[in-house]
Amino acid sequence: MPRPHTAVAFVSSIFIAAQIAGAASPWKPIVLKRVAVGLSNIVPSPGGQGVVAIPISSKSTDPVWVAMRLRPPAPGLESSIHVMLEAHRDTVIKYPQDAFAEGDYVISVVVFADSSSSDTLELGSTTARLAKKDVKALDEWLRGSALPRTFKHVEKADKVTAGTTLSSMFGAPKGDGTLTVDSTGITYTTKKETLVIPASALRDVGLNDSNPRQPWVVVAYEESGEKKRVSFKPNVYRGDAGAPQITAAIQAAMMRATSGK
Repeated sequence: MPRPHTAVAFVSSIFIAAQIAGAASPWKPIVLKRVAVGLSNIVPSPGGQGVVAIPISSKSTDPVWVAMRLRPPAPGLESSIHVMLEAHRDTVIKYPQDAFAEGDYVISVVVFADSSSSDTLELGSTTARLAKKDVKALDEWLRGSALPRTFKHVEKADKVTAGTTLSSMFGAPKGDGTLTVDSTGITYTTKKETLVIPASALRDVGLNDSNPRQPWVVVAYEESGEKKRVSFKPNVYRGDAGAPQITAAIQAAMMRATSGK
């Protein structure tokens, strides 16, 4: 049975919808009086497997005991965890999955007054369904997130503007570098520069789809307490991967940093 892992701090940046065609929408949040289960989603692990990551926040002024359960369709096995959540504390509960199958994935949460689970205060659940085509696309996406990954002929821009996008579209790339993503972070190198961002400094990653056919991967990170952004894009004529593959690899590096594994 896959065992859930918890992270001490809530990192909202890892909850980015998988960039896969036709994927089901994320689970709807569960908002109760004492806790709020946020935007749960499937994110990649460094090994290329999927993790159902569930953020939960305490809205209570007192500690509460929470039982959370993930029930996947057969042949997957049900996983559960029982934790104490301090007042106004956030955490992330992660359920690694060996594989995904077609069907309904049910997340349920029960809040108790004490550790004995004898006094139920409130409960709720949410469901997401994966169709056959979703599972196939998800498996391909997850395989692409296995680390380490090296992407050649990648452009870099400190800020994506209309001019940046247009010049890149018409054959004036913003650099021609190699982007390496592994469990320690990301490294971008050209003949003139090297940029290294540790995994622990990564805060967010997503796509700037001002031009959906050639999106930029936008990475937010911290350096010496300062928030920064940098964008990458495979050269449309020479790149060996797409922006969604780069995004998945960086997400996997972020997952390694938050899980400590």
